Amino acid sequence: MNSVLVPMRATNERVQMNHAQKDTRFIVYSGVAGLSSGLLTSYASASHILGNAGSLFLPGIIFGLAIAVWLRLCSCLCSIWKMIIFMAGCVVASYLSIAAALLVHLHLTLRLDAFRTRTSPIAPETYFAGGFTGACLILLTTLFLTEPHRSLGDTLMGALAGALVGGGLGVAAEEASSVLYGSYGHMLPYLARAGGADAVLIIFWETGMALVLAFTLFACSNLNRNSQN
Repeated sequence: MNSVLVPMRATNERVQMNHAQKDTRFIVYSGVAGLSSGLLTSYASASHILGNAGSLFLPGIIFGLAIAVWLRLCSCLCSIWKMIIFMAGCVVASYLSIAAALLVHLHLTLRLDAFRTRTSPIAPETYFAGGFTGACLILLTTLFLTEPHRSLGDTLMGALAGALVGGGLGVAAEEASSVLYGSYGHMLPYLARAGGADAVLIIFWETGMALVLAFTLFACSNLNRNSQN
């Protein structure tokens, strides 16, 4: 009996190890895809390729294309149509995130400033609203395309949980951009050429968002494996 169980246990351990290695590579390479997208977005934004109006959609176009290609290579998006839908979702998310940030700034920040001892042109809740809205739409699109068998409630809960992290990324990205550009801007000529503090914010958020998306898909994959066992 033991002679049968030992090889089975060893096989299961190898399978689990392979899954762990694949999951780690998936998360790391997703971060690299997000970083590449952020660098390209910040440079393209500084170049004004699409003009001022087009810049509202540019982050979504580049981020959507980079992540869609990566998910296609990982077999998460199995068709061209799913890639197109994902990219369209990212473009809409880019526009609506800016709209949400502007709405919060106009209707909430100006009221909260009356209770603050120190005001700033753009407050943390503005960045949170933008990050939350963009992350929520991106994750909803991703989960609908990659996990169609899940219930609507589970999909919404997963997207909202990730969106909270996305909102936090918006605030953290703004703080990081202020600190990094304010302290080391003279040492980083690329930042000055690519839009200054905004470049850091874009790079930070898109990299973080790619990792949030990867961890969300990783969690769904683990749930699927456990349900099959």
